[in-house]
Amino acid sequence: MRVLWALTGRAPRLERVAAEELMCDATVVPLVFDGGRVVEVGDETTRFSPKVRRAIIARDQGCRAPGCRMPAQWTDIHHIVPGVGSSADDGVLHCRADHRRAHRQRWKITLHPDGTVEYRIRGRTYLSRPP
Repeated sequence: MRVLWALTGRAPRLERVAAEELMCDATVVPLVFDGGRVVEVGDETTRFSPKVRRAIIARDQGCRAPGCRMPAQWTDIHHIVPGVGSSADDGVLHCRADHRRAHRQRWKITLHPDGTVEYRIRGRTYLSRPP
């Protein structure tokens, strides 16, 4: 994965965790290069369609991380299993800070059929009941 950035010099390096964060709720535009020349530009795609995004927002109504009350308009969709799936059952809303923590601390997240989100963080279990 390469991120195009308006910087002088070389492109920034991305750690694996940073790349996972970006890919969770990103819009991706594929580009094909021949050396330094762009020869093809694809259509932008998102992991979660607008309909699925609305479904996740309706279900979660804000950040679901333990103890957080950030409203939905300030959240990203976090992939429960990084990079896998594109249905409402594959994502959960997290504010930017909790989204970073989920990746960096490798939170284990389970979405239960009743909408409860179970978090396993550093050996402890937390439950986030549906709003």
